[in-house]
Amino acid sequence: MDLFWQITIVEFLLNVAVFSAATIGYGPVYSLAARVPCHSSAAKDSAVGLLFGVTTGAALLLPVHFEGGAAVGSQTVLLALAGPLGGLPAALFALGTALAAELFPLLSGGQLDAIALASSIVSTAAGLALH
Repeated sequence: MDLFWQITIVEFLLNVAVFSAATIGYGPVYSLAARVPCHSSAAKDSAVGLLFGVTTGAALLLPVHFEGGAAVGSQTVLLALAGPLGGLPAALFALGTALAAELFPLLSGGQLDAIALASSIVSTAAGLALH
């Protein structure tokens, strides 16, 4: 098997693991947010967006990024799901959290990943279009 495909498959499996963690956490986070005294749907939607944003940020910051793999992966799938599942508040919270995580390496002198920024914005826009 070509090295490119081996690297791509390993990165994909890491992203599937992160996606599974967000899926498992969706129910408890939504239930906890529903117990907020104001009984607002915005609290539930924002909590879901925060969960998806943190999970996407973790996927983008995973220490395992191999040279020679695909430039765009499945890290931003959760951003596309935030809009249909939680509406505009969830999508904005998820995008904001993911963008903050993508800008984090700049604090330590790292480089900005323009492809990750663009794919995050496009994924969020696609999710909002499906809402």
